[in-house]
Amino acid sequence: MGMIIKADYFMLDQDGILRPIIYVHSGKELENNAISINAPLAKALQPVSPKFRAIRLQSILQKIVQELPTDSTICEFDAVFNPQYKIDVLTMLISACKANSFSVLWPGTYEDGRLIYAVEGRPDYKIYDINNYDVTVII
Repeated sequence: MGMIIKADYFMLDQDGILRPIIYVHSGKELENNAISINAPLAKALQPVSPKFRAIRLQSILQKIVQELPTDSTICEFDAVFNPQYKIDVLTMLISACKANSFSVLWPGTYEDGRLIYAVEGRPDYKIYDINNYDVTVII
């Protein structure tokens, strides 16, 4: 089950907090220090045949994450939301976080216990009910 914490009450040094931490709204310092992984993802996926990209995406993401400094914050990972991949992005992020802990700047919105990516009507539109995931969402 996911946890939702208002940013006013969140302290970065809390022990035992669920991982990954997903920031819906973040401060400038966090945004400035976040590491974009879209380019490394695209570069690693490019030589893979399109029909095998969904299969390889998890291992590629884990490799990229393992090369990051521990407790990094990642951003700009929209490539993983490609609807052709038919993957659960939050489950993949949770799994990748086991290789090297990181937090996430969510590239969408939050509403009523749900993380939302894209806008309704778009092919990549997706809603994630936080109660179904072992994550901490900072709103």
